[in-house]
Amino acid sequence: MINKKIAYIRPLVEKQSLNMQISDFVKFGVSREDVFCDANYDEFNEYEKMKNTINKGDTLYIKSLSVLGKNPEDIIEQLGYIKNVVKADVNVLNMFMMDTSKLSQKIQLEDILKNEIEYDICI
Repeated sequence: MINKKIAYIRPLVEKQSLNMQISDFVKFGVSREDVFCDANYDEFNEYEKMKNTINKGDTLYIKSLSVLGKNPEDIIEQLGYIKNVVKADVNVLNMFMMDTSKLSQKIQLEDILKNEIEYDICI
């Protein structure tokens, strides 16, 4: 089985350019067909489709941790699901390319997440 690069986009602010984000992910080698995009902040339909598509060994590209949920608990739960249940990796573009494949301990991941989610929500 070939490991795929998958991207998920959800606007965090009104009038956010989704096309620019799609273009950014394509530059990272994500096929346009593997970019899942919810058009509204309150939607997670495409996210659910992405969760049914991503497989062990795949890599999910996101711009910000905040796209994974509406609050820190949701974000941590979804990231844990992708990393620990699906066994896929996550690259977060706004975290200097955070790559979970390079994190060896769960504690490190949780510490990074807590700090980043607090920062992300403040923006």
